[in-house]
Amino acid sequence: MNVQPVSIEIIGGGTGGWCDTCDLALTTRDNIKYTRANVTLTNGQIQFRKIINGTGTYNDKQIGMQKASGFPSATRFINGGTDIIATAGVYNVAVNRQTTVYSFISVVTYN
Repeated sequence: MNVQPVSIEIIGGGTGGWCDTCDLALTTRDNIKYTRANVTLTNGQIQFRKIINGTGTYNDKQIGMQKASGFPSATRFINGGTDIIATAGVYNVAVNRQTTVYSFISVVTYN
């Protein structure tokens, strides 16, 4: 069985814009759970985007997020779903491609 490599990225107004160079790539070790630490978001809309085999553009290979319980976490995403409305801050991000659970956990910094 040949498993296609999948990358997951965050894109949107809350990450700096809706363009192919504005995305924030998450990392994975198993092609299922994806994470990224210390993601700085601004107030705005965001989505997770899936790219298979290193190809795909904003229009044809994205995963739109269904708001479900919204920000900072939810348990469902579908193609063409509602954008997530992010709140400005720094977050550790996790998403499971199979269970569709995602979370943005606020990073606390101390002086």
